[in-house]
Amino acid sequence: MFQKGYKEINEYTEQGKTIDFADVAKVLPIEKIKMGAYDRGFDRDALINNYTIKNIDENSNAYKSGLRNGDIVIKYDFPKWGSPDQIVTIKTTRGEFKFRPESANKKDIYRFKPNLSEEDKLKIKKFFSF
Repeated sequence: MFQKGYKEINEYTEQGKTIDFADVAKVLPIEKIKMGAYDRGFDRDALINNYTIKNIDENSNAYKSGLRNGDIVIKYDFPKWGSPDQIVTIKTTRGEFKFRPESANKKDIYRFKPNLSEEDKLKIKKFFSF
């Protein structure tokens, strides 16, 4: 019995299998969207320690926005570190660049709908009993 439970947990945590919340979406204000994992697209340490763009991935949104290896960073803003659901702004000596730090490999995920009404918030509270 433990083996079966371990196998199922492993499918979700290690292999990235997703849970289908289609039935829950009938009760809660959630929506299914496609989103990629967080991907800054370049070396984090070079940005933080040297204010330089280094090892940029040419397939990344950072590169597509115009950032290049060797760019000198004047200022950067990551509103929510680790979240692909944001707009990052990086100002360099060559200009200002904005992009979503999101991998091109997207998966279906469920999230609460943005801008929840008071009625929606009440549904969530009732569902989770708090």
